[in-house]
Amino acid sequence: MEKIVLVLFFLLLFSSEAKAEYDPCSLDNYPVVQTKELGHSPSIEHPAVYLANENSRVYLSVSDLIELSTSNPNPYIPYLDETINYFTNSLKVITKPAKNISFLQPDLSSLEGKEQQIAINVYSFIIKGFQAGLFNSKAMVMVNGNIVSSSIFTLQKGEEPNPIDEYSKVHKIKFISNGTLIYDSCWMDK
Repeated sequence: MEKIVLVLFFLLLFSSEAKAEYDPCSLDNYPVVQTKELGHSPSIEHPAVYLANENSRVYLSVSDLIELSTSNPNPYIPYLDETINYFTNSLKVITKPAKNISFLQPDLSSLEGKEQQIAINVYSFIIKGFQAGLFNSKAMVMVNGNIVSSSIFTLQKGEEPNPIDEYSKVHKIKFISNGTLIYDSCWMDK
């Protein structure tokens, strides 16, 4: 999963340099291969972090995010130990009841080498943790300030109609509650 997230991240990062006319992830005509209603936690332990998306927020306790993100990491991730230390230490010092996770997502264009790779790894840890929290009902979800008990998960898979490399399979996931997008992600693989 981490490899897929890293591939997606690099595709998004360098997509502005590619001369493609569109982003395959912006298309919504891929077949839906799975739909499922998933429940969400009615509360979480504090301190917590959240991902904001327009009118919705996905909350996860700091302890759950650390556990879900760092369990079973890919041992071949560059600077894995440094990433885990940076990630966990940055989260353990949170004193607010809830904090936007964006504080752990720096501008990658201002970083180089090891620091940039660690930032990319942290980004993949965040994605892994929040997705796992949504799938296993540890995340609390709010839409327009109200806690929602469930959302509809959909998985779309399809072939990129105009591939520019060997990554031609598109995977899109979405969590939607009462018409509001809670979380989405897209990646490509072979």
